[in-house]
Amino acid sequence: MRSADPRRRPLFVFLVTSPFGYRGGYERFVRDEASQLTAEGFDVAMYCPPVWLVRAIYSLFGDDRFHGRGRTPELGDALRRIPLVEVTGDALVYAKNDVLDLAIAATLLRGKHVIVGFHTALNTPGRGHWRRLRQLLYSGRVYRWLLSGRSRWYHALDSDVASWVSGQLGSERVFTVGNSMRRIAAGAVQRRSYDFGFLGRLTVQKGIDLFLGAVGSLPAGAVKGLRMAVAGEGEYSGLVKQCRAVEWLGYVDDPLQFLASCKWLVVPSRWEQQPYVLIEAGAVGTPCIVPRGSPLVRHQPDRRFQCELSIEGLRQSMLEAIAVGGDEYAAMVRRCHSTYLLGVRDQARRPTFSSVVRRLLLEG
Repeated sequence: MRSADPRRRPLFVFLVTSPFGYRGGYERFVRDEASQLTAEGFDVAMYCPPVWLVRAIYSLFGDDRFHGRGRTPELGDALRRIPLVEVTGDALVYAKNDVLDLAIAATLLRGKHVIVGFHTALNTPGRGHWRRLRQLLYSGRVYRWLLSGRSRWYHALDSDVASWVSGQLGSERVFTVGNSMRRIAAGAVQRRSYDFGFLGRLTVQKGIDLFLGAVGSLPAGAVKGLRMAVAGEGEYSGLVKQCRAVEWLGYVDDPLQFLASCKWLVVPSRWEQQPYVLIEAGAVGTPCIVPRGSPLVRHQPDRRFQCELSIEGLRQSMLEAIAVGGDEYAAMVRRCHSTYLLGVRDQARRPTFSSVVRRLLLEG
């Protein structure tokens, strides 16, 4: 969006609706891309709706995201907060495709130029009254109406989502750029303190119930001497705290450090697109256990650690992982990190998020 005043830098605004300390993949995406855009000379800011409004909307829809602390997400010094009045007509706003984020954008940011980023998976299963309502919204006309608009562009993390957007909305204003792999500064891998780790929101979506079930079904002899940790908060926090076999850490300030401390990362998600956690795990050479048949298998080519999405399937893969010896494990770490480096080199040949934003800001 060209500014009316040529002396003024174009303003790029991230809409962030998680002001209660939650730092998930979207928040890490915002942190990384904001830093890059700022380094390239753009004026970048964050708009957070009033806390009471976000709390009311998410409570209405039964969202379990905001357990625990009550402070604004820490997204780095490069990203300042601005009031709504400063989100002027020539600003470009980035909003996540979550139905609640889009509702806030449609209400408070009406008439603004918006990039809708598809970070929330569309195949969300309904569990409970309010989750079924959200599922109905995602599949209905209301959601398509929230997505549509003449002043909209769409950011897809992969080609499948881009095809869905083009087909459902009939829009050619779609660009595909995956989560950045290049700005992860992976230091020396520290001693693997934990045998198994889980990092993410403690919800049905992330499969924490499957992880706890698998841990509980491991033979006593296999569990003896193991150290397992869960980093995150959510609706299952209480059950995690009650599980004596795992150490609950809550939200961790440095996900990379936590991942580097885990021998294995367990990712039993029921639905995902392109989670940051697997990119970060590759950066520090932490092998993963992922669901068979999901897009996540590209991060784990060894079928022994592509589990059936069930407690028994996860249990079997965890037992396979326990049996992996030192030399074989060291080779897996090297292969895991090499896959990450290949992804970095492949991504370097493709358009970046900041290059697309630069074109939209300067050319319109």
